[in-house]
Amino acid sequence: MSADKEVFSLLAELRRVGGKISYDGSALKIRAPKRGMPPRLRARLQESKPGLIAFFQARGAQSPRDVEIARVADTPVLSFAQQRLWVIEHLEGASAAHVEGGGLRLAGPLDVDALQRALEALVARHQSLRVAFPARDGEAFIHPLPPYNPLQRCDLGELDDGRDDPQLQAFLRQRHWAPFDLADGPLWRVTLVRRAAQDHLLLVAMHHIICDAWSFAILVRELMQCYRACCAGREPALPPLAIDYSDYAHWQRRWLAGARLERELAYWREQLDHAPPVLALPIDRPRPARQSYRGASVRLTLDRDLTSRLQQFSQARGATPFMTLISALGVLLSRYCDQRDLCIGTPIANRTQSQTEAVIGFFVNTLVIRQRIDEDENFCVALARAKETALGAYAHQQIPFEQLVSRLEVARSLSHSPLFQVMFVLQNAPLEELRLDGVGVSPLSAEALGREVTAKYDLTLEVAERNGELDCRWEYASDLFDGETVARMARHYRQLLRGLLARPQCALR
Repeated sequence: MSADKEVFSLLAELRRVGGKISYDGSALKIRAPKRGMPPRLRARLQESKPGLIAFFQARGAQSPRDVEIARVADTPVLSFAQQRLWVIEHLEGASAAHVEGGGLRLAGPLDVDALQRALEALVARHQSLRVAFPARDGEAFIHPLPPYNPLQRCDLGELDDGRDDPQLQAFLRQRHWAPFDLADGPLWRVTLVRRAAQDHLLLVAMHHIICDAWSFAILVRELMQCYRACCAGREPALPPLAIDYSDYAHWQRRWLAGARLERELAYWREQLDHAPPVLALPIDRPRPARQSYRGASVRLTLDRDLTSRLQQFSQARGATPFMTLISALGVLLSRYCDQRDLCIGTPIANRTQSQTEAVIGFFVNTLVIRQRIDEDENFCVALARAKETALGAYAHQQIPFEQLVSRLEVARSLSHSPLFQVMFVLQNAPLEELRLDGVGVSPLSAEALGREVTAKYDLTLEVAERNGELDCRWEYASDLFDGETVARMARHYRQLLRGLLARPQCALR
């Protein structure tokens, strides 16, 4: 998701193998596990050293484990993010735009009964999978659901291998991506589509109010562990969760209040003072009065050589690839929009306590990275400024974006998102190995499963590393842009990166 997610991924992996990491204000201290440090983990730690130091510096040398969340016996409450999303859907009606999902291709002899028991174990384990959000006197409250079987089965017979089979696509549109009913629940659905005797699709859809991208990784990992146990005739035995999501929601509402809330707001007031409300992007059509969220996307790859040079450049300057990439995006947008002051949004995992790492829930938050581009300066100076801005944002990440917009009294418009219209996402945490005994497992993206692209922002650049290359997916609002315009912008971004890395000391003009 972001550089922040990579740090938590590293901390979690190091802890799983029995190692520890700390920062004393001047240097990282890594204690290897008794059996030795796995070579792949050692390489990841070395590569991510600048990002780890920046992470701990931004938190005053505190580990995220230093802040504890207590178990709470009180009535469950909504987190700020859940409350904001509930209000949006309550006003606008149920929408497929809030449905998150993906799927797995399962090739081999699948034990369907074991799969069902594994899913039921996850329902019993995670509070977020057992709730609905009805209204009482115009306000949302949490209604707990009894245990249930989330698995639906669909037999489409012997289908062609292609994803465009009309019968499958009709099913996906009508059932899998259908909006959820927040008042009644359940708010996730799992469908096993039988294509042939040993060929299945396992489809998962969840309402965003109970999950985020990190949650999907938890779900897949634990599902595979529970499935293997059920196949062997054992009860799933996952480590107990330290907290439930409602414990986090109670903690958030207590913690983000009073003087602490005012300090957080004071930082963002100063950071965003007189920030430009709208980025003057080179759109192909007039901006409509109301966003439709219709979207499309184009892809472009940064080859191995460019990716390697970017990583080396970042490490040499004590920055992360995230900082370098978003800095270059700022330079590109400055040229396209003829603006020297601009804001870019970026999601952050927002799981700042180790207790949250294994909890399914809606934790993700959005940060605003403000960039001031001076054409007389060089890229090294611009990167140093972006690094400082990013570290400050990480250190003040707890205030929910919608609450920030409300408290700062930012002018709202139905035609564009507030504070920023361009989002940057770096998916830099490696995927865990997908493995089931005797069954081949391969991931399927939401788009591969017939999900229509929804553009929540004018532009979103999502970057993911695959096989040593950076895959850049440019999602855009089709009400505003033609595909060729965005494809040209993507090519210019790649060309600009090459130039900035080759001549970082040259002025940006």
